[in-house]
Amino acid sequence: MVLVYEEDGCPVRRGASASGFAIASASSASSSASQSLPRRTQHLAAPLEEESNQTTTTEDSTMKPQALFSAAAFLPAFASAAPSADKRAAKPPAFFLAGDSTTAVQSTGGGGWGNGFLSFLKKPAFGTNYGRNGRTTVDYVSQGHWATVKDAVKSNTANFDVYVTIQFGHNDQKPEKNISLDQYQTNLGNLAKEIKALGATPILVTPLTRRSFNSAGVVTNNLSNERERTIAAATETKTTYIDLNLNSRKYVQAIGETKAHSYNLVESDNTHLNAEGSVVFGRLVADLVLQKNKGLEQWFTPNKTLSDEIWKAINSSTV
Repeated sequence: MVLVYEEDGCPVRRGASASGFAIASASSASSSASQSLPRRTQHLAAPLEEESNQTTTTEDSTMKPQALFSAAAFLPAFASAAPSADKRAAKPPAFFLAGDSTTAVQSTGGGGWGNGFLSFLKKPAFGTNYGRNGRTTVDYVSQGHWATVKDAVKSNTANFDVYVTIQFGHNDQKPEKNISLDQYQTNLGNLAKEIKALGATPILVTPLTRRSFNSAGVVTNNLSNERERTIAAATETKTTYIDLNLNSRKYVQAIGETKAHSYNLVESDNTHLNAEGSVVFGRLVADLVLQKNKGLEQWFTPNKTLSDEIWKAINSSTV
């Protein structure tokens, strides 16, 4: 399949677009209606081996055919129909993903939902995964990664409707980072404000759940504070947010420990995702984004089988 995003963050094609996001409410994004649902498609293979400092995704670095036994089971064929003529005057979207290793490309010690999410985009829409392993809301900025994201925004707002996803928390909560919850919330709000000032749309993302379970078989809820503070930052700054934490936790609980661990980057890693996990949770992110802005649907390749399976699990979850 052909991916639709470029390594340098600057696409070579132009096309149609959709309307902007509505402001998020404080209600959970998990209220999607249940659907009649087909059986699960077959699984993909082991994670890709990438350099941990890679910041952009390309056709080679994202979903390499040799790393997937059957990518077609999860990555749908691109629709041939072009956007309608009345929409061609508008701008297509560009998605820049800012975050830690649970957003980043698959690599040693890292791997998130980012590449899977970007794989569903239809050209001329495109995106770049700027997730970085081990980063917090503080050092992502101090080490210059945030400046790179802002440069990409500035370079593309003329020809694209630019969206920036912002997901942190896994590292901010570590005691040695010395980042209070108040500072974490303030930092997220400031990042969102900076993107708005550049004429783009920020999307705050509550942190992806860890896939660890207690002795009773219940998925651990050890990012609840970060979830609440992300939502608070979104509410305070009138910024769109998606509740990935709640919905990913519901999904993981519903599928159970064995299946949840099949998405691990390595056997003992219940935080990072392999290539299959990136597609599954990337699809969840895409669905959550589209719940907030249905006008973007023309720019995402649907995978009804996978989406139906995900939402059937979420809607049947006990958490």
